[in-house]
Amino acid sequence: MALAELLLALQRDADAEVRAIEIAASEEAERIDADAARVCAARLATAVHELSAREQDKGSVHLAEVERRHRRLVLEARAAMLARLNEAVRAQLPGLVDAPLRARFAVAAAAYGEGARRDLPTGVVIDLPDGPTIEVSLDSVLDGAWPRLAGEALRLIEEQPA
Repeated sequence: MALAELLLALQRDADAEVRAIEIAASEEAERIDADAARVCAARLATAVHELSAREQDKGSVHLAEVERRHRRLVLEARAAMLARLNEAVRAQLPGLVDAPLRARFAVAAAAYGEGARRDLPTGVVIDLPDGPTIEVSLDSVLDGAWPRLAGEALRLIEEQPA
C-alpha cells in the first residue's frame, strides 16, 4: 500500500502542478491579450490622430484657398464698382465747367508761370517754357480727391443693410 499511496500522492501533486501551470498560463495569456489590446488601441489612436491632423490640415488649406478666392472676388467687384463710379463722375465734369470757372482755373495755373494755354473740357493746361505742364481742372481735382472719395463710397456701401 505504500507504493499505491506514493503513486496516488505523485498523481495528486502532478495534477496540482498541471492546474497551477494552466492557471499561470491562462493568467499570462490574459496579460498578453491585455497588453496586445493596449498596444493596438494606442497604435489605432495614433493613426486616427495623425489622419485627423492631416485631414484637418487639408481642410484648413482648402478653407484658406476658398477665403482667398472669395476675398479676391470681393476686391475685384469693388474695383469694378469704383471704376464705374469714377467714369460716371468724370462724365459729369465737363458740364460743370463754365466760363467763370475756366477763368479762375487759368488764373490759378498762371500763378506757376507764363506759357502756352490749352483749354480742356474740364479746365485748362499751361505748358511752361522750361518743360513742366500745369493742369488745373476738375479732372485733376478728382484725381487728388479720388482715394478719399472711393473710401467714402465703400464705407457708405458697407453701411447699407444687406
